[in-house]
Formats: sequence, C-alpha cells, structure tokens
Amino acid sequence: LILKDALDKAEEENFYGTDEASLAERIGKKVVVVQGDHKNIKITTLEDLKIAEAFLED
Repeated sequence: LILKDALDKAEEENFYGTDEASLAERIGKKVVVVQGDHKNIKITTLEDLKIAEAFLED
C-alpha cells in the first residue's frame, strides 16, 4: 500500500523520483536498509541473467 500510494502521488504531481525509496520518503514514510541475501540480485543485463541462472543450478 505504501508503494502504491507513493507511486500514485508521484504520478499525480508529475514527479520523477530516482527509486521507490525516494518516493516513499517523499510522502513521509521512513525507509530503512536491511541486509539481504547476496543471491537476491536485480536482473537488468544478460550477464545478470546468467548469474541468476547459475544460482538456480546450485
């Protein structure tokens, strides 16, 4: 719900944030960073996809 509210508000005001966290902060929500799993990667390139496929084979 926070993300939807943040995205709706940004669209309504024609605001382009750098990421979802900045949009959440913009509507007054607290954003924190937590340690995650090194296998939880963002896939944006073919190389990223190959890495993700290698993780799945483990």
